[in-house]
Amino acid sequence: MIWLKFGKIGATITTMLMSIWAYALVYPWKFALLLVLLIFIHEIGHVLTAKYRGLQVTAPTFIPFLGAFVMTKSKKLSLKEKGFVSLGGPVLGAISSIICFIIGIHYGISWFSAASFLFLLINLVNSFPLYPLDGYWILKVATYQNRRTQGILFGLFILLGFGVGIYFKSLTICIIYLLLLIETWLTRNNENEKKVFTRKLNVEKSLFLINEVKFPRKRKEIELQFEPDRNGEQETGMLKVFFPKVGMIGRIQSEFTNIKKLSVAETMQYGEHLVFTVKGEEDINNSSQEKIQTKVKLSYGIAYFLLVVSQLIFLYIFSGTI
Repeated sequence: MIWLKFGKIGATITTMLMSIWAYALVYPWKFALLLVLLIFIHEIGHVLTAKYRGLQVTAPTFIPFLGAFVMTKSKKLSLKEKGFVSLGGPVLGAISSIICFIIGIHYGISWFSAASFLFLLINLVNSFPLYPLDGYWILKVATYQNRRTQGILFGLFILLGFGVGIYFKSLTICIIYLLLLIETWLTRNNENEKKVFTRKLNVEKSLFLINEVKFPRKRKEIELQFEPDRNGEQETGMLKVFFPKVGMIGRIQSEFTNIKKLSVAETMQYGEHLVFTVKGEEDINNSSQEKIQTKVKLSYGIAYFLLVVSQLIFLYIFSGTI
């Protein structure tokens, strides 16, 4: 496609046109055009908040009937950064759709107001705290390290989500909401990202013979104990490695700071030595070590409350004019 010659912008235009075409199969083309433009404005909200924090992001990419997305180019984002970037989309999306709806009503353009109303409803659902929606990360900051509050609010939003679908007589919203609930439940224990690394460790066979411990089988995985190696009070960047019933068997180099597990993944015998392939797992979920001040959590909580409530109010008012 000729648009792809324009790089990132070309990819955005191409996927936008594909989305317009897909929505036009269901709605009038003018309706589809405005709906995609509002989705684009929503994504620009993410881009602007990311740029404000000095984060590099990709251009928006559209997926027909699933919306669009932008991705940050930074490998690690703090929870506050995720929440701040997530907030930009729903806020700008809500403001733009409310303005467009009022314009449509004022000038008597029914398709204009109808498309704006539909997008505001979609934007509201996107504000709910379900993974991987924007509201999930915003509320995650507001209720940081407060699982009880998270549980209570999650339960309330379950009722609210289905209530919105029933009130606006939208079976589609109820089905999508149910699928998001399942996704959130399935990923509830997978928030901690792990990075795996391996090291080779030469071990004398005599250590096992003296302690009357059998050599590990070639492919048998055995969990090891470990502790940082120190020179006085200062860490050396090495780990002391301990084998069960044998004791310390050597040291390995490690630049990782949050290792959760160390184990022997493979054992090879060479003369008087064993060569262990040592596998380590590092928890790289940087939010686990993050500190978020109470005033920051409160500000996110207020912003989130205003975002959700304002959309509910406008949707209720607008529903009486369509």
